[in-house]
Amino acid sequence: MPTANTYIYPSDGWTLIATTPAFIRVTAFPHTHPYYIAAASSTPASTVIGTLICHKPFWMNVATGENIYARTANPVPNSSTRDGKLRLDIITVAGSGAGGGGGGGGASGTGTLSQVASSATAVTILAANTNRKGASIYNASTQVLYLGLSGTTPTSSVYTVAMAAGSYYEAPAGYNGIIKGIWASANGQADVTEFT
Repeated sequence: MPTANTYIYPSDGWTLIATTPAFIRVTAFPHTHPYYIAAASSTPASTVIGTLICHKPFWMNVATGENIYARTANPVPNSSTRDGKLRLDIITVAGSGAGGGGGGGGASGTGTLSQVASSATAVTILAANTNRKGASIYNASTQVLYLGLSGTTPTSSVYTVAMAAGSYYEAPAGYNGIIKGIWASANGQADVTEFT
C-alpha cells in the first residue's frame, strides 16, 4: 500500500493526488479543515465543486481509469507551518494487475469497509481471514481504543496498541488473525478497511 503526503493551498486549484488507484484513503491535517475530492480521468474544470470532506478520513473504491484530485477553498488558519497549506496523507491500493495474488500477500484490488460500534467491553474489530492482505483502522471516537492482535482479550493495561482519539492504525503486513478492541468508554466507532 503506497503512502504519501502532499500539501495543498487554495491557489493550487485541483491537485492530482493519486493516479488510477483501485482504492484510496485520505486524511487531512488538521482534521477539521474542509477540502474537496473529485474523481476524473483528467484535471477537473475550476467550476467543478467536488465532494466536501471534513472531520473524517475519506476513502473510496475508484472506478477504472479515474484519477483522484483534491482542492481546498481556504488556507489553514493560524498555521505557522507550510504557509497555511493543508496536509493530506494519502494511502492507495493498486489495481489487481500490480502483482501479487493468492492469500496473505501481494497487491489487493478489494477494500471492504465496515464500522464497529465502540464498547467498554471487548469486541471483534476484524475476524481472522486467511485471504487478508492488509487492514486499517481509524478510531472515530473521543476515547482511547485498545487493540489486541491475538486471541487474548485486550484491556487498558494489556494490549497491542493504544489508539488515541482520531488516530489511524495499519495492521502488520501478513497478519491475518483476529483483531479485538475495547474503548476506555463507549463513544463513536472504529472505521475499518480490510484488503483482500
